[in-house]
Amino acid sequence: MDIFDKILADHGKIRGLIDGLEAAGDDERCEAYTALKDFLLCHHDAEQETFFAELVQHAAARDDAMHMIEEHGEHKKIIEQMDAIDPRADRWEDKFAELKDDVLHHIDEEEEDVFAVARQVLPKSVAEDLGVRMGRIEGGPG
Repeated sequence: MDIFDKILADHGKIRGLIDGLEAAGDDERCEAYTALKDFLLCHHDAEQETFFAELVQHAAARDDAMHMIEEHGEHKKIIEQMDAIDPRADRWEDKFAELKDDVLHHIDEEEEDVFAVARQVLPKSVAEDLGVRMGRIEGGPG
């Protein structure tokens, strides 16, 4: 699985986790949030160690990669804020809505804009290697 397929698979899982959290009742909210948070943070770290670390080495992709890394930082800040709020509070729901909007925008931007540039600068063999490495970092076969 190359890096593009790996990231697309992760993005599908993230969308599903967001949907699951939206549908969760009060009793399931903490568990659904923890699942989303843990997977999202793991995905961000793995993506930065592989995909973006490679893209910043290419002038044509550097700005896009740095922008995506900045957005990861914004997601982490929102998560930290959510962690400090009771999940039953309206403020928590407002923060979740912000996180959802930011993450879905990020995913769309990555798939539409960053992938186009990355496909131009990454040889197929590098894309394959990055996909395997990202899978190992996330704890899977790659």
